[in-house]
Amino acid sequence: MLGVSVFSRKSIAANENHGSSNCNGERRLIRKYRGRSCGRAIIDPISRAATKDGRSINLTESEFQILYALSSEAGKIFTRSELLQSMNPQADLVERNVDVHVSSLRKKMGPDGGRILTIRNVGYRFMEDDEFSRIGTTN
Repeated sequence: MLGVSVFSRKSIAANENHGSSNCNGERRLIRKYRGRSCGRAIIDPISRAATKDGRSINLTESEFQILYALSSEAGKIFTRSELLQSMNPQADLVERNVDVHVSSLRKKMGPDGGRILTIRNVGYRFMEDDEFSRIGTTN
């Protein structure tokens, strides 16, 4: 069987939504993009927007970049310099800019803003889902 690819149906099922049949009776598969989930917030890098409980979170571009960077590698500690690079590598910014943006981001995210931890003298870390839910149930 030359030219035939074998794959598991389960491997693509998570990223696809089954559509209706077309006029020839063939099944179509429709890819459905899902943004990154961060607690009750969803971050969509395509539209560069974030929503929480279905409502838009009004983020600046810098706040979006920081949230996207932190949530992309939850659990990893990002230095302020790394976050500055994610905001705008060409801009002449100081590390204090990151602190101001993170503070504003925490407020806008409400209780989920507590996922952004300050690592003293280093930077910030985004809590993973299981870690955040453990802490949330003990408080």
